[in-house]
Amino acid sequence: MDTEKQRASIRLKAMHLLATREHGKRELHDKLTRRFPDMQREIVEQLTALESEGLLCDRRFVESFVNARVGRGQGRLKIRMALKQRGVSGELIEEGLNDMDIDWVELARSVRVKRFGEQPVRDYQQRAKIGRYLQNRGFSGEEIKLCLG
Repeated sequence: MDTEKQRASIRLKAMHLLATREHGKRELHDKLTRRFPDMQREIVEQLTALESEGLLCDRRFVESFVNARVGRGQGRLKIRMALKQRGVSGELIEEGLNDMDIDWVELARSVRVKRFGEQPVRDYQQRAKIGRYLQNRGFSGEEIKLCLG
């Protein structure tokens, strides 16, 4: 396969992936590398071109990712960890989390109510159970404490 056809194949695959949902640059790079393992230079060229055309944007990816995860009832800690695993810079993650204007305590409260109902926490065992559940969802100790009242 000649170089032009390789570039076209890489771009086509990248465009297909971006059409399904937003991707971060490293995440898209990793997916393309699995598909085209011997074409690193061409992959980097295409990703750079997609960025310059505004079709690939880590900032937009973070915004979309945070919105989706908040909609699934995940807390800040879990979202931050997932974005780091996808190769997004710490600075961009913090900007994205802070710019979203999310009341994390209220989100934790709504997740709690959805799972355990609106009844007040009766005893220590139930409080611990709810706390562990919220912690696994990515909420901080302070958010859990405020949520449980």
